Amino acid sequence: MGLPSSYPWPSLCLLLLLILPLFFAVVAPVSAADTVLEDSAVVAGSKYSDLLSRTLSQYQKKDVPFSFPNYEKKKGLYRSDIHINLVGGKTKSLIRDKLQIYDSNFFVSAFVNQLLLESEALGTVIYPTTTLSDSLTTLSTFKDRNLDANTPIRTFWPQELNPKTNRWEPRPTNIMKMIKTQGSVAGAFKKIILSLPFGDSIWKSVENIINAPAQYLSFFFIPSDFDDTAANVVLGTRLKHTHPDLYDQWAADGNNNFLSYVTAMKKYAYTPFANDTDANLIDPRSYYFISDFLYQKQKECEEPHSTPYSECNLSLITTWAQDVDGARALEPRGMPFNVNNVDVSVVADATLAMSLALIEDIAPDTTWFDPMTQNMYKHSIDFVAWAIDSGMALKRPDIGLLYYPSVYDLYWFVSRHVADLRKAKISSPEKFVQFPLLNYTLNTFEASMKGAGTSQILSRASRNVDWNGSEVYWEDFIGGNDTGLLGGKIDRGGDRTFTTAVALNALFDTWTVPVPGTTTFKWAADVPPATKGTFKDALKYLSANYQDSKQAYNPFFSGDLKGRSTFPYVYPHNVLEHLDGSPLVNVTRKDMATGTVLCAVSGMIDATTYASMMNIPQAPAMYPNLKPPQYFTGFNDVQVDVIFPYWSSSALTYSFTLLALSKDAALVA
Repeated sequence: MGLPSSYPWPSLCLLLLLILPLFFAVVAPVSAADTVLEDSAVVAGSKYSDLLSRTLSQYQKKDVPFSFPNYEKKKGLYRSDIHINLVGGKTKSLIRDKLQIYDSNFFVSAFVNQLLLESEALGTVIYPTTTLSDSLTTLSTFKDRNLDANTPIRTFWPQELNPKTNRWEPRPTNIMKMIKTQGSVAGAFKKIILSLPFGDSIWKSVENIINAPAQYLSFFFIPSDFDDTAANVVLGTRLKHTHPDLYDQWAADGNNNFLSYVTAMKKYAYTPFANDTDANLIDPRSYYFISDFLYQKQKECEEPHSTPYSECNLSLITTWAQDVDGARALEPRGMPFNVNNVDVSVVADATLAMSLALIEDIAPDTTWFDPMTQNMYKHSIDFVAWAIDSGMALKRPDIGLLYYPSVYDLYWFVSRHVADLRKAKISSPEKFVQFPLLNYTLNTFEASMKGAGTSQILSRASRNVDWNGSEVYWEDFIGGNDTGLLGGKIDRGGDRTFTTAVALNALFDTWTVPVPGTTTFKWAADVPPATKGTFKDALKYLSANYQDSKQAYNPFFSGDLKGRSTFPYVYPHNVLEHLDGSPLVNVTRKDMATGTVLCAVSGMIDATTYASMMNIPQAPAMYPNLKPPQYFTGFNDVQVDVIFPYWSSSALTYSFTLLALSKDAALVA
């Protein structure tokens, strides 16, 4: 899943989220007639039925066209909204939580469907077949229409045909339509803003953006990506055992052509040791995050090898199904910042899709898992494990988890991979003989999650102790550093339900093993008593508090630009030019606004040289005194004022919670 970074995100999001929702969020609330709630879809058990009902209430059962002041909504999708991360007093928290833009995307609905199918497989709920079928039909429209119809590759947003280029372009429908109408309603915006409390200051902050040049629209055009595609593949594997008829329908829609997905992954993979200047280019943020891993692999490359997976051919899965040549051809409508990046969670999700494709025989044969693919798969597994074991994912989520700002997402991706492989080793042991790398992945990820992963999760837990016993919860950053009227800190815990549910799923998948021949689980023999106790105390908290809507927000994914520490230009780079090849000596804000700047690292920068570059400001025209940031102070640092867009969906919160409670119900010992 990748999302656009776009230079004007902070200002543009302030415009959209401070102004437009005054019309859209308030004037046009969600209609009960637009959503579906089927009581017949529930099995006995109030908390399971309640959570299923809450999730289904976010499902769109009919198309709604864009007509001011109503958002466009697509039948078959679960609701998600764009918010902006603001930290501070009541006004900022109100803006952050309540002002939102309805967004139609593939990503949220793919994951909600996965989670509901997993709960259904555990027997706590029955997912309405009609609802699921309609959702799959809508999700099929996100297939990349620029490719052969026989492909599983998906886009994040719905696509529209650009008549000038004759290409299909993914676009955020509601944002695009609102931006296109802003010129004609600018006067009305001003009048509305000035009538609000603090209207003068709000108007001053957005006045120059209201009439922003049309070039800013280019930041909302992105290519297809390997994360949405991975979510699509995993969804198909969840269908295979619970809804075989719908699985056949899904597979027949080109999704069994797994070769096309893998071919694209190999084509756009990051190969830092290659001589191909297009293949060895990477976003400077990614290079900084991964540099220790790269230098380690470079050293191993110089040593004798006894395995077929040469570190000299290092290859990692990237985010975007595009390279710089592709960005040049579509200028300025390519991937954000015109260069690919590596997101640990995206890589984790993509490797899960590859493992499940092998286990579930998604493709007619497994010839797609050739030596080159195995090399990329193995190195990507190593990278994800390194990110957890080294603590880098926890230290620098701002640049290592570009699109998944919550590190708990990563823990869940890796732990569910472990759980799926454990289950498959019982049901399909021959696969682990045929593909030894599945054993390698299971052992590697299990070690990471039982070691550093669990330690990191437990260290971030919060505990309440009172007369009623002990409760444990986790929270990330939404509402975690707000202030009251007198300036005191207030922890609103906006994502507490979601984060607790994700952490519980990760712990369960790490420390339980399936009971053969059943849908039940038992604790692994080596589970620490403290982990079991924390799990039970967190379940207690989740069961008692999931109905609190103020804690139902989530930062499951976001844009990749989150303040100065996430600008690629401020990190060491050895490529700086316009896409047409004309050189740039020093990037300016004006250059950045054109959308045609290419700032990247090509190949490997000598470790000593790189260390010296870290002591020198890399974008002096923009930030003359800013050296490459080596520390991350958090998404709630009011001194830095990190403003960025994130996508929140209560359907995700409730479906994650449902799955956590369903897993607990399946735990027999």
